[in-house]
Amino acid sequence: MSGGDRITEVAVVEVRNGVATTLVDTLVNPQRGIPPWISGLTNISADMVRSAPVFAEICDQLLGALDGRVFVAHTQTSTGAFSTWRSSALPDARSPDAGSAPCDS
Repeated sequence: MSGGDRITEVAVVEVRNGVATTLVDTLVNPQRGIPPWISGLTNISADMVRSAPVFAEICDQLLGALDGRVFVAHTQTSTGAFSTWRSSALPDARSPDAGSAPCDS
């Protein structure tokens, strides 16, 4: 992600036949401060993410939950960067020839 932005929350919800099933739902420790205006926008504070996993700890679970599913996002400014990362990383994420896997960063 550019500009030092970090993800603070992720969720994957599968909707099938009108029934929503949560596959992933967690806060994410961004390993940096959260600006007050972001906390005001998201209602997520530094205290809330202090003991949450860092992205690398949930990345494999997240990629597995997204695999083979349609990716729909909100707050496009931040999720646009994530979906760009995902679309470039996912095809090689499980390959033994991938080199540095996307979850290593």
